[in-house]
Amino acid sequence: MISRIVMGDFSRKFLGITALWVVMVSVILGADYDMLTDLGSSAETISRGNVEGFNFTASGMFENPASLAKIENASVGLFMTTLMDEAAYNNLALATRTPFGVIGFGYAETSVVDNPITAQDGNGEYFVTDTFDYRQGILRAAYADYLLPNICFGVSFSQYFNNFGNIKAAGANFDIGITFDRPDVSLSGFIRNFSPNSAIAFDNGNGTKSYEVIPTEFVMSGKWMMSTSFTVFGELTSRNHGNLYAGALQFSPNEFQDLQINGGYRQFYVLDKIKGGITLGVSLTLLGVKASYAYEKIEDHPQYDSKNYFSVSINL
Repeated sequence: MISRIVMGDFSRKFLGITALWVVMVSVILGADYDMLTDLGSSAETISRGNVEGFNFTASGMFENPASLAKIENASVGLFMTTLMDEAAYNNLALATRTPFGVIGFGYAETSVVDNPITAQDGNGEYFVTDTFDYRQGILRAAYADYLLPNICFGVSFSQYFNNFGNIKAAGANFDIGITFDRPDVSLSGFIRNFSPNSAIAFDNGNGTKSYEVIPTEFVMSGKWMMSTSFTVFGELTSRNHGNLYAGALQFSPNEFQDLQINGGYRQFYVLDKIKGGITLGVSLTLLGVKASYAYEKIEDHPQYDSKNYFSVSINL
């Protein structure tokens, strides 16, 4: 059945979806493929300015795969949020230690469903003729283990996909990473999408194809424990557009180290411009279950100026 809608309802839906796609750079036209991982792997990581490499749960496979080596037995990570009141973003990760190291599997997806395809009648009113879904996702498999007592190595394989109405896309790449730990200092380095010039192939539904390069990123980060209560984080991310910076300060009360209060700042690309976001959050661990909340305030973006995130992880 064809449904009639008022212009106000359509405008809100259209503007929300359009703003989301602009922020995520999830259009088919362009040189580089938008990375779903730019959103962040967990509320805990986002609250630390999205400094990657220090997430020692299963969801760490969406950051530096080497971090999985810190899992003692098994881990589960779940992260979900809603963007622009329209798009659902979720990821689920599972990891377990084996006699040969830690293996993990994960899935991340963002989706906007039931987007209207409209037409205009003779009276200037819009009506819905059909709907379509937008989905972007990653399937990931990862492996990590200790090379030395203070050095870990990891690798992950990613299968990317996009569904945009009748347009389908797919591609693949892999990440490699390493971590180094000292009593007060930890370093993380990994290459996201290690294989250069790999591309996502879009089948445009009319017999033609287009391609977007999967961008390679070099991510280097560090953590310094200033005291038993305060820890400083910093990160440099380099990709073909240039460099992005992030940093954070974490506070854990001496009397209750399972509580972490974070504040940070991160940069990211919106199209070809660098934007920044201030992040705040808290994590609480009880009986092996860590619940995290993060709030992000984005500069100079009135339609998309703040976000809330929630995540849960379980380490067995």
